Amino acid sequence: NDRLVKIWYRTIDNSAIISFMSTYLPHPRAVTYISWRQTSQFFAEGTVVNCILTCCKDNICRIWCETMQQDESSIYTNDPTMITTQRKRQSDCVDRSVQKLYKMR
Repeated sequence: NDRLVKIWYRTIDNSAIISFMSTYLPHPRAVTYISWRQTSQFFAEGTVVNCILTCCKDNICRIWCETMQQDESSIYTNDPTMITTQRKRQSDCVDRSVQKLYKMR
């Protein structure tokens, strides 16, 4: 009955030590399904990179796309204009993903 999906990713730094960080993908209800599409060398240029599909008990499937954040603090913000901008970017990402899926058919 967990509502959080924990994602681990490798950090990039100049040291010889391999390190990882994590982030959570919050959901309103318990997660019932997870599927990950790993980046492949065979994807066309411009294809959305790593994506995760999650479904939860609210009967909504969500597509999570990897993005490059310039400033991690911008993820947790109280500025409504920033939240709107992030939602617009996410919406654009999903729209592009769906368009590419239609082209694959």
